[in-house]
Amino acid sequence: MAEAIQKKLKAEVEKYTLMQRDVKKSMSVRQKLEAQLADNNIVKEELDLVDSSNKVFKLIGPVLVKQDLEEAKATVAKRLEYINGEIQRYEATLKDLEEKSEKQREVLASLQQEYQKAEGLAGGKV
Repeated sequence: MAEAIQKKLKAEVEKYTLMQRDVKKSMSVRQKLEAQLADNNIVKEELDLVDSSNKVFKLIGPVLVKQDLEEAKATVAKRLEYINGEIQRYEATLKDLEEKSEKQREVLASLQQEYQKAEGLAGGKV
């Protein structure tokens, strides 16, 4: 009986480890998105300081290309909207993963207790 519980416990530990890996990946992606958000907010602030008489350039590969100010502002606004949407999506994913991880932790705790009881019973018989 103890061996069956031990196998089940090992399988559940692997599940938990995979969940933790997914949480770390999602957190890493979210941090990158936060950095992109900060960068794009700085660009938006800089574009807000520019008036229509100034020239705006966009880096495309190794070339700077002249870009209309309103077009540049619209592009940055769309990018900010997209990044905010992605951040919200990853926050929801993280919340879901953390809830599943907590449930998995509870399952592991109960299996460990079962295993310890089974080991205690097996030890008493010997």
